Amino acid sequence: MTHNQPDFVRDSNGGVQRRTLVAGAAWTIPVVATAVGAPLAAASGEAPTLAFTNGPYTVAACGTLKDVVIKATTDGTTAPPTGTLVTVTLPAGLTWSNGETGSRPFSTDANGEVVLSGVKASGTAATVTIAASTSSATAAAPVTVSAAGNAWAYVHETNSAASMGGNRSGVVGNGYFLDSEGNLYYYENPNPVATGVASAVGYLDAANNHYVDYVKTDGSSFAYRAEDNNTASFGGDRSTAVGNGYFLSPDGGLYYYENPNPVATGVTSAFGYLDTANNHYVDYIDSTGNAFGYRVEDNNTASFGGPRSKAVGNGYFLSPDGGLYYYENPNPVATGVTSAIGYMDSANNHYVDYVDSTGNSFTYRVEDNSTASHGGDRSTAVGVGYFLSPEGGLYYYNEPNPIATGVTAAIGYIDAGNNHYVDYVTAPAC
Repeated sequence: MTHNQPDFVRDSNGGVQRRTLVAGAAWTIPVVATAVGAPLAAASGEAPTLAFTNGPYTVAACGTLKDVVIKATTDGTTAPPTGTLVTVTLPAGLTWSNGETGSRPFSTDANGEVVLSGVKASGTAATVTIAASTSSATAAAPVTVSAAGNAWAYVHETNSAASMGGNRSGVVGNGYFLDSEGNLYYYENPNPVATGVASAVGYLDAANNHYVDYVKTDGSSFAYRAEDNNTASFGGDRSTAVGNGYFLSPDGGLYYYENPNPVATGVTSAFGYLDTANNHYVDYIDSTGNAFGYRVEDNNTASFGGPRSKAVGNGYFLSPDGGLYYYENPNPVATGVTSAIGYMDSANNHYVDYVDSTGNSFTYRVEDNSTASHGGDRSTAVGVGYFLSPEGGLYYYNEPNPIATGVTAAIGYIDAGNNHYVDYVTAPAC
């Protein structure tokens, strides 16, 4: 595919994340907490127990779950008699090896264990729960079914979609994708840019260089540039990439590249972006609900007031009650907003796409205070005029026909020629 590259840029279970390019929303691999079943009676050394012992449990969509081990005891340590009945119930989204659903009885072995083998996942990404019970105890464990679908890039101006390969689960923007194992890919290149990635955001600079900032599972942070296959390291103790060289630490520190001094502390939401002159901005909200904008080139911070709950990009913020605000303007652009993403075109007009609580979709431009309506049955704004419907249809503005169906993740962006791109992943067909 010949890629018209976005001029620059700055967000699955559920969904982009200023200036000539929409920001790629940071995509984070889910961390699954294993639920260990508690006995019906309080633990006293004598109460029967039942527990899932080898979690956490994750499986790719359409894949087969690893063997699941469930262990019963009569008193927390002693195995019950061999053949003790354990009833296991699979939720929607999981089936037994023969395709059947629902509950099945199992008998414990001499160690008090039963093993579930060959459990299969559907093609829908979700977190579901397996339940188990004996006559005297219960247990439950979550299973994360990760999307492992096909990746695509679409450009509206030519009405063309190009395949970027399979086994992708997350879209991080501007040609970068993640798989469920934490491998980071650029377009259709089969070799990953990095492995062990927990959070990533793709963006472009004003020279159309394709960057991606990312954080590994060990907290180390990096930026990669596709044009020269170059990777720069920025140190550790980071948890989330928020775009254009900005990262969050686990304790809410906001950092720019390798600078050891935080831009701000107590940050709960942040969104980085570039303007056409390559100035590096970040909008953020602190723990008190106040909103700010920072520019690294002159080390300048502006305050925009509160209460705000989420930075959605390029000067736009959401309030806790669904108000959508631009910078410090006290009057909301819209109310009842459930999803929003800000972006700019190549003329530096400030847009925001949003969906309200009724499912109607809109685009607002601050320069002329104008709002355009694009119709209903939408759930998520993914940027530069692209929206998702609840059933996974991907739509452009008010066009009635979807670009694609079965879409599980998407991010839209603009290049310097004002071409409207969207990267997306479709659910696999089992």
